[in-house]
Amino acid sequence: MNNKKPLTFYTGLLTVLLCLTVILNVVSWKSAAFSDWIRLNLFPVVQFIMSHVSNLFPFSVGEILLLSALLFILWNVILWIGDGWIFVHRLLRGKRKKGEKEKSLTERLRTRFPHYDRLYRIFEMGFAVTALIMTVNCFVLYHCTQIGTLYNVYGRDYTFEELADLRDELVTKANELSKVVTRDADGIPHYENDVKQRSREAMAELAETDPILKGYYSIPKPLHASGLLCQQDMCGYYFPFTMEANYNTLMTEINNPFTMCHELSHTKGYIREDEANYVACLACLKADDPFFTYSGILGVLNYVESDFIKACGGRGLIYKMHPSIASKVKMDNVFITEETRDQVEKKAIVSSDTVRKATDTYINTALNINGIESGKVSYSEVVGLLLGYGREHGSISAAWE
Repeated sequence: MNNKKPLTFYTGLLTVLLCLTVILNVVSWKSAAFSDWIRLNLFPVVQFIMSHVSNLFPFSVGEILLLSALLFILWNVILWIGDGWIFVHRLLRGKRKKGEKEKSLTERLRTRFPHYDRLYRIFEMGFAVTALIMTVNCFVLYHCTQIGTLYNVYGRDYTFEELADLRDELVTKANELSKVVTRDADGIPHYENDVKQRSREAMAELAETDPILKGYYSIPKPLHASGLLCQQDMCGYYFPFTMEANYNTLMTEINNPFTMCHELSHTKGYIREDEANYVACLACLKADDPFFTYSGILGVLNYVESDFIKACGGRGLIYKMHPSIASKVKMDNVFITEETRDQVEKKAIVSSDTVRKATDTYINTALNINGIESGKVSYSEVVGLLLGYGREHGSISAAWE
């Protein structure tokens, strides 16, 4: 007698989705050409559809889905603990009367709610679909041909003079723009137009020289949990499973253009952080908008300045021979104000140090798993790309002239 259960449509579909996810991940690791094909052919179709759908909602759909997933996980943990306790209780009670049976929490829920198993199937299928979407919209993209190779803008073998020129041009331009950008009553840079729409336009304008950036764009969305992002020192997030570019609403306004363009770069297939920084910087520099140009410079200035200080051997005589960063630029170049930081700390459930360490561990692990050995340090590799751009075009100033 054959007691095997027949393969149902649900089981078959679930198996196909999971197998396809595994195959795509394995092949992408082995072949950059395959990953490039996905980014140029399949990804734009998925991005076009998902961006149109997500743009129908004024809020971040991804944030809600993440919260739902966390609640589902918490619910399962509670069930596991409850079932474990009942199991231990059974053992402690020893022998029971014939026919006596103590049901687990899961069994009781199945008895009380007839559609309980169906709900679990929905979550199982949701997991499989999400895993496939994450693979196409994120994991595969890590293995594409890098932007430096595509556009010959690698500058890893740069000289001190090239680094000094890049740094001095950015500092000089930032000092100049700090005097002309619009500011609010408190003297903080303030943008009077629609920064979300202008960010999409800036990215679309950059697409004239980069076909990967062509097409429809998501609308940057604010995150309700911006306080948590402040604790993580994060300006924004890209949600691959909803194709949304999200930004921190509590950071200073001057960070908005660069952050939005950075997250929008992810939605176009530039998943590596150094590449997203590079694309965002160029989009802002080329936007022909003082506020955007200033934001683009501040978005990379800390990385360039850090490398320059190391090259100078510290802030000694050589360093002092170059243009100084204006005090107003230093004042503007902050993530959040001290007042905002204090408010976040007062409302925090977990200390910011704990959150920051956990976030750094997660980011480094996630990047390492996807082949980025330098982890979070990869953000700073934008310096090499900018030096490559300067070498290719004469200087970084070619971006805004």
